[in-house]
Amino acid sequence: MRIWLSILIAGLVLLSTTATALTPIAVSAAGANSLVISSKPARLYQIFAANHTATAGFVLVLNATSAPADGAVTPLWCINIPASGTANVLFTAEGASFSVGITAVLSSGANCLTKTTGTITGYITALLE
Repeated sequence: MRIWLSILIAGLVLLSTTATALTPIAVSAAGANSLVISSKPARLYQIFAANHTATAGFVLVLNATSAPADGAVTPLWCINIPASGTANVLFTAEGASFSVGITAVLSSGANCLTKTTGTITGYITALLE
């Protein structure tokens, strides 16, 4: 039997077809530029990031257990984040599956395939299973 759950997250409703426990993971607003959301395979349901700088960039979500060095990267998800703005992605009811782990990075790189840290800092939070 499937159970329908709805969870109100930042004014959005997340629907799931199975009863699952979501775990919030957050970093302090003191100027982070990356977050290891999960160090093992997991499903990501929502990611939110706040950019505390006047530089626009990207939130890179990687299938990894640590933040990579600056340079070429292959994120599974790339989200634009405006200068002094926020980005919020609510994945489908099934979540986004990551086979290794989940790491999010704030990057000021020229595109989604180049990680450049040190310019953008902010806050990252996520919901996962």
